[in-house]
Amino acid sequence: MKFLLSTKVSVLLLFILAVAMGIATFVENDHDTAVARALFYEAWWFELIMIWLCINFIAHIGQYKLLSKEKLPLGIFHLAFIVIIIGAGVTRIFSKEGVIHIRTGNSENIYYTSNNYLQIEGGNGVHFSQGTEFTFKTFDPSTYNISLEGQDFELVLEEYVPSAKRVYAPGNETILELSYINEGTREDQILRNGESLLLGDLSLEMNENGIAPLRIYRSDSGWMLATNVHLQVMEMASQQIGVIHANTAEKLKLRSLYQWERGALVVRDIKENVSLNYVPEEDLEAAKNYADGLKMSLFDSEKNKLASGFFPKVSYKPSWVAFEIGEKTYHLTYGPKAQMLPFSLHLNTFELKRYPGSQSPESYASEVMVQDNGESWPYRIFMNNVLDHRGYRFYQSSYDADEQGTVLTINQDKPGTYLTYLGYLFLGIGMILTLFAKNSRFNIMQRRLGKLSAGSNLLVLLSLFSFAVLGQENVSPEDFVVPKEKAEAYGRLIVQDLDGRMKPLNTLANEITR
Repeated sequence: MKFLLSTKVSVLLLFILAVAMGIATFVENDHDTAVARALFYEAWWFELIMIWLCINFIAHIGQYKLLSKEKLPLGIFHLAFIVIIIGAGVTRIFSKEGVIHIRTGNSENIYYTSNNYLQIEGGNGVHFSQGTEFTFKTFDPSTYNISLEGQDFELVLEEYVPSAKRVYAPGNETILELSYINEGTREDQILRNGESLLLGDLSLEMNENGIAPLRIYRSDSGWMLATNVHLQVMEMASQQIGVIHANTAEKLKLRSLYQWERGALVVRDIKENVSLNYVPEEDLEAAKNYADGLKMSLFDSEKNKLASGFFPKVSYKPSWVAFEIGEKTYHLTYGPKAQMLPFSLHLNTFELKRYPGSQSPESYASEVMVQDNGESWPYRIFMNNVLDHRGYRFYQSSYDADEQGTVLTINQDKPGTYLTYLGYLFLGIGMILTLFAKNSRFNIMQRRLGKLSAGSNLLVLLSLFSFAVLGQENVSPEDFVVPKEKAEAYGRLIVQDLDGRMKPLNTLANEITR
C-alpha cells in the first residue's frame, strides 16, 4: 500500500495520463470524438487512473504535512486537484445532457439525451431501455434477452456500419425512396410494403387499404397516390403546377413535389425486386455526408423475426420500427432517449444575422418564453448568453434550414460545476500563495535575479568605461542613449507579426517582452 500511494507511482500515473490524452488527441483527429471517448476518456482504466491519483493526493497531504504553514501553497494545490477530480466524477455519473428542438410559435418540454439507448416502447410505455454507446472500434455483435407480455424475446445487435450508405441487390422487396420536410428540415427515408411513416402532421402508408391520409400502392395501371387531403403538385423538371383534390387517387409522379398545408413530400425512386443493405462509404470526403448506424433485429422464442431495421445515429427524434405481439403494437429504436423537463420553453421567434454580402451566419438568437407553474417570462438565448433555470442550462446550438426553428443544447450539472469551480478557486489561491512562500521557486529565483542584477549593472559600467578609455576620448554613457523623439517615432513604425497582423513596433515589442 505504501508503494501504491508513493510519489513515484503518482508521477508514473501522471505520465500515463499525459501519454493517453496525447494519443487520444490523434485518435479524435483521425476518427471522431465518440471513438476517443469510448477508447480513452470513458474507459474503465482511464477512470481508475483518475481515482488512483485522487487517493494518492489525499494520502500525500497527510504524509508530507502539506497543510502546515511552510507547505500550505503545495497543500492547496493538492486540494485543488482532489476537488477537480471529484467534480469530474460527479459530472460523469450524475449530469444530464441533450438537445431540445422548438419550432417558432410552439412550446416544448421534451428534450433528447446526448447518450444513445436501445429502446422498446408500446402499450403502457417503456418496456426496455438500455443505455449503450457504440463506435466502429468498440462494437461487438451481442444479444439482449427481453421479456414482453410474459414472453421471452432476443434483441440481436448484428452490425455497426460507419458512414453507412444505402446499396441494393436482387431480392423480393419493393422500396420507396422519399424525402419530406419535417419542421423545416429535410429528411430522407425509405418505405417498404405495408409500412407507415409519420410526415410531420400526416402519415404515409404503402398500402392501398390502409388508414393513413396518404397511401401509395401499385395497381394494374401503375403506381398510385391516394389522399384524404388537398395536395398541390409541382413537377420538378417542367415546373408545371397542378392539384389533387381530397379523397381522390391519381397516378404517382416521381421527383414531383406534393405539398399540403404544413408539409411536403417527394418520391425520388421506387425500387422493385430488391434487397436493401448498408455498407461503409470508402471515400473519406463523401463519408462525411453519411451517418453511422446500427443494424439489429428482434426474435421471439421460436427464432421468428418480429422486427428488423437500420438505425442511423441522430441527435434527436430517432426513427422507430413497428412490430406486433398479439393485438398490441410496439416500437423499436436505437438513439437518443426522450426526457421531460419540469417546465416548458415557447419559441417566439428565431433571429439569424448574416455577414454583409454573404450567406455565412454571423450570429443567431432565440427569443423564448419560459413557462413554469402558470408563470412565464421572456429570455433571449444567444452565443455566450445562457438561460439558467431550475438547474438546467440552455445554450444556442443550431437551427432549422428554414430558419423557423431552433436547437438548444441542455446541460444539468450544478453540483459538478460548483465543485469544479471550487477546485479552480483553490488553484488560484495556491498560485498566489506560491509567490509569498519563503522557499518557493519564485522566491529563490527572485533572490538570484537580485544578485545577478547588481553584478550586471557593474559589468555594464566597466564596459562603458573601458570603451571610453581605450577606444575614444570624451565619451560618456549618455552618448549611447537614443533621443526620446527618435525612439517614439521608431516605436510607431507599422510592422507585421508572425500571424500576418499589422501593428506598431511598440505593440510587437511589448508582446515579445511579456
